[in-house]
Amino acid sequence: MALGSIEALAFPAQILDQAHDSVIATDLDGRITFWNNGAERLFGYNADESVGQHISHIFPAEAHADLDIGRLAPLLERGFQEDAATVRTKAGRSLMIYARFSLLRD
Repeated sequence: MALGSIEALAFPAQILDQAHDSVIATDLDGRITFWNNGAERLFGYNADESVGQHISHIFPAEAHADLDIGRLAPLLERGFQEDAATVRTKAGRSLMIYARFSLLRD
């Protein structure tokens, strides 16, 4: 049985939601469009608190400028960027993570 378009989109989202790793998607303006359970466990924010927010809400204020300059340019040029980053949890704790940023094109 073929899946309809809504079901076809929902199934991969359900799989990503169950991944242990944090999976966060943003639009090109940096607004969060997807936030999985792994991200909730790591950062302490649930999807309702995060979707629609700018990605900077999980980074300390001093890292905000680097989000545009340090990560966006290589991401647009190569389609991906891998880097260590310091992030901030809902409880205010700083964490060092290794992140892979990927650009998905239409």
